[in-house]
Amino acid sequence: MSNRNIVMIVLLALIGIIVSESLAQEPLKIRSFKADPAAICAGQSTILSWDVSGAKNVSIEPDIHSVGPNESIEIFPRNDTKYELTASNENRDALAKVKVIVKDCIAIEKFLVEPQKVCRGDNATIQWKVVGASNVTIDQGIGEMPPVGMMEVTGNQSTTYNLTAINGTKNATDNSTLTIDLSCPKIVRFEVDRPDIVKGSNATLRWNVTNANNVTIDNEIGEVPLEGNRDVSPYSSVIYTLNASNGTNFAISEKTVNVGTKFPEIIDFTASPGSIVRGTESVLSWNVTGADRISIDHDIGEVASNGSKKVVVERNTTYIITAGNASGNVTKIAPVNVTNIAYDFVARARYADWHAEIDGQTYGFEFGRSEASTNGYAKWSDIANSILKIGPRRGGKIIGDFTADIMNSGYFIDPRDTLNFSIGLSDWTAVSTNVIITPMLGANSLGSYNLDALSLDRRDTRDLISLSEYAGRNQGFYLIVDCNGRDWGDNININEMKIVRGH
Repeated sequence: MSNRNIVMIVLLALIGIIVSESLAQEPLKIRSFKADPAAICAGQSTILSWDVSGAKNVSIEPDIHSVGPNESIEIFPRNDTKYELTASNENRDALAKVKVIVKDCIAIEKFLVEPQKVCRGDNATIQWKVVGASNVTIDQGIGEMPPVGMMEVTGNQSTTYNLTAINGTKNATDNSTLTIDLSCPKIVRFEVDRPDIVKGSNATLRWNVTNANNVTIDNEIGEVPLEGNRDVSPYSSVIYTLNASNGTNFAISEKTVNVGTKFPEIIDFTASPGSIVRGTESVLSWNVTGADRISIDHDIGEVASNGSKKVVVERNTTYIITAGNASGNVTKIAPVNVTNIAYDFVARARYADWHAEIDGQTYGFEFGRSEASTNGYAKWSDIANSILKIGPRRGGKIIGDFTADIMNSGYFIDPRDTLNFSIGLSDWTAVSTNVIITPMLGANSLGSYNLDALSLDRRDTRDLISLSEYAGRNQGFYLIVDCNGRDWGDNININEMKIVRGH
C-alpha cells in the first residue's frame, strides 16, 4: 500500500472520532425554572425548582449561587424578587428568570383535624399554621392561639372547628370537621365493686359493651361476653384492661384493684358478766371487721362477724376468738371467772332488811348501828367486813331478811348447793349468854343452833346444810338470832355464812 493511501485512512479515522464526539455531547438547555407558588403572603415560603441539561455550571441569583442541574429549594423571600438561573458549558451560556411576588396578606397554610373520624371518647389532634396574622382564634371554646400549633381534643360528638385569622382589616377563615364513628365499640360500663381489698379476698369486675364482636380482659381472664361480671382475687395490686373491638375500631378501659395486707380488727370481745357462779350463764359478745373467717374455741366454732352467745361455765375459762384473712390471724380473749360462792350472807349483810322483835313489838334499824343501841344491832366487826356481829337485846331477837337482795341477784337453788356457816359467841366468858340461831329458807327452818357459854362444846358451831330438796327455787331467806328468853342477850359472830355450789 502506498504512503498516500495510508495517510488518507488515518485522516478519515480522525474525522470519524470528532464527528462521533460532537454528536454524543448533549446540547445546553434549561428545560424548566419555576416558583410554586409564584405569589405568596409575607412570611410564607415557595419552592424554587429547575431542570437543566448539557451544562457544566448552574447558578441562581440572588443569594442562592451554585446549584446542581436538577434540584429544588424552599425559599422565604421578604419582597418581590426576580430569580435568574444561569447555565453554561464550553460553548455557550443560557439564562432563565422567574419572579416571586410577596403580598401583604393572610395565609392559612394548614388547618386540619387528624384523624378526621374517631370513636366516641377518643382523641384527635388539631394542627394549624397561619402567616400574616396578628390574631388567631379557634372556636368551640378553644379561644386565641399562636400562629402555629397543635392540640388534642376529645371526640364526644361530631364537631366542626373554625379558625379565624385577622390582621387589621384583613381576615381569613378555614374549618375542619371531627366526625364520631357511631359504629365503634362502646364500653358502657367497666367497674370494680371493691377497688381496695385485702390479700386473699375478692373483688368483682362488671362490664357492659356494645358494637363489638370481641371483648377481652387481660390478667388471665381472656375472652368474655359483651356483658357480665367476674370475681377476681389478685395477690398483688393489678390493673385490669378491657379491650373491645369490631375488627376496625377498638375501645379500651382500665380498672385498678389495690391489694393490701390489712389484718382483721376485733373491735370488741367480752364476757358479761365476767365473774359467775359455777353452772350459771355468761354472755359472749363480739364485733369483728375485715375478716374472712371467725371462730371461737371451746367447741363454739365458726361465727358471724358480730353476735352473741350464752355459755354455761363450770370452771374458770378463757374464751379465745380468732379472726383471719389472707394477711393472717388476730386473736382476743374474754375470761370468765367462776366462783363456787352462790351467795355470801356476811358480805351482803348491809343490803338485808334488819329489825328487832321484843315483847311482840317490831323495831326496824339500819345496818351498822352502834352496839349500845337499846333494841339490838347488826354490823361488821372488822375492817375487812368479813365478820358479821349481831346482838339481840332485852329478851328479844334480831331478824335479818335477805329476801329482796338474794332474789334480785337472780339466784336459783341448784341441786349442788349447800349452806355453809360458822358461828361463835363474841364473848363466851359471859356465862349468861345463851343464843339460838335459826336460818330460814322461806317458811322452812334449816335448823336451830344453840350457843351456850356454859357448855364447852356449844360456844361455837359450824355446819353444812344441803339445799338439794329446794332446787330450782328462788325464795326468801331469813336469819334469826334469838336471845332465848334472857333478859339481856349477848353478841355472836357469824364468821361464815355462804351458799356454796359443789362440783
